[in-house]
Amino acid sequence: MKYKLLLRFFLAIVLVLGIFFRFTHLEDKVYWYDEAITSLRASGYTEEEVVQHFSKKSIVSVTELQRYQHPDGTRSVIDVVKSLAKEDPQLPPLWLSRWRVLSPAPLS
Repeated sequence: MKYKLLLRFFLAIVLVLGIFFRFTHLEDKVYWYDEAITSLRASGYTEEEVVQHFSKKSIVSVTELQRYQHPDGTRSVIDVVKSLAKEDPQLPPLWLSRWRVLSPAPLS
């Protein structure tokens, strides 16, 4: 019985620490490739558009890059679905559309 109580306490501590470390210093966290692609898709852009835009420039500002990472009002949910249909048809469009609704403004 004491073993189960100790195990639950340990799991609770691990869970609390995991949540704490996940949300501490978010501005310093590394943005992984899959997160960047998810943001790109949810913003309604395709990889082709981003590559085409940035291939002409040698230096890219953070503001320019964030344009493709956050919904900015120039693209709609229809653009999200078109982006997925063109480049990632296996992903569910409703999931990314939901993300877009929950994060309508840039997180800068």
